[in-house]
Amino acid sequence: MAKHFAKSERFLVLHQDNRKETWKTILLHLRNCEPTARVIYWYAKWKGYKILIPKTAEEAQDFYKTIDLHIGSRLHAHLYCLSIVKKSFLTYVDDRMTGFSEYLDFPLVDPKKIEDYLDYDFEIYRRNAILNYKTMTNFVDYIKKIIQA
Repeated sequence: MAKHFAKSERFLVLHQDNRKETWKTILLHLRNCEPTARVIYWYAKWKGYKILIPKTAEEAQDFYKTIDLHIGSRLHAHLYCLSIVKKSFLTYVDDRMTGFSEYLDFPLVDPKKIEDYLDYDFEIYRRNAILNYKTMTNFVDYIKKIIQA
């Protein structure tokens, strides 16, 4: 993806600092043919990304307020960026993304083919978010009541 934005300032935001993984975690990643957090960190640095590891949610939110475009796999970061009217593309990690993608009609992108998604009409998402606002508000209020009980 770096080649598509070669002249841009690019960041890798790590919402968890897993660079000091245990051997058990590293072996699990190797068994599943997945890169470890340490490998992702160093690969991103090699590709010219700046690395940000926010210590708090507020620090992450403050950073996201400054960006022009978000491409990533963190659902909450994606929804936050959309809520502050930032272009944001979500990459697939698991089915949590699929449900929100279908519900609000935004694409799950293949980062290797990002150019296929850059013309997405965010008005589609906005209309669906407005249409479903009351349902989502009721859901959040319900969750708050359960947590406070």
